[in-house]
Amino acid sequence: MKYMFCLSNWIIATAVLVLGSTANPVLAADLPKACSLLTQAEAAATLGEPIQDVSPYDSDAVSHCGFDPGVDDGAFLTLDITPSDGAPDWSRLRPPDGGDDLTRISTIAGLGDDAYLMSSGPVGSLHVLKGNLILGFGIKIGTPGDAAQGLPDLARTVISRLP
Repeated sequence: MKYMFCLSNWIIATAVLVLGSTANPVLAADLPKACSLLTQAEAAATLGEPIQDVSPYDSDAVSHCGFDPGVDDGAFLTLDITPSDGAPDWSRLRPPDGGDDLTRISTIAGLGDDAYLMSSGPVGSLHVLKGNLILGFGIKIGTPGDAAQGLPDLARTVISRLP
């Protein structure tokens, strides 16, 4: 759960930075609700564990949905949606491809307007620019492996449901 809070805090901080933009065309009332775009079954399939708790949180800065299997392995899946003014915000936030010995950063072609995946073994995140929205997916799996591998397909499903 500690990783979930760290990742969610990063995404919320990103939302605050984005909302500080002067040309933000997405109003809070127009922000899609994260929990309406992703089902428990889809979260469970991505995590490989049944979901015991769903935690929605909506504000002017972010719509958040957290999925917790409720087991002691620390697994979780989150979806955060923040408004953006598009390319200007994105260019300030997006890291270059590459990474370091611990974290790999790679572009995911054909996903939204732009997308990048950050992965480090059992922990990963996917960030997608789609129009005037930034979708942030965070994951930690309870078993060894590449946690982020299922996030692009999950993102395509969520994007297909956007209004």
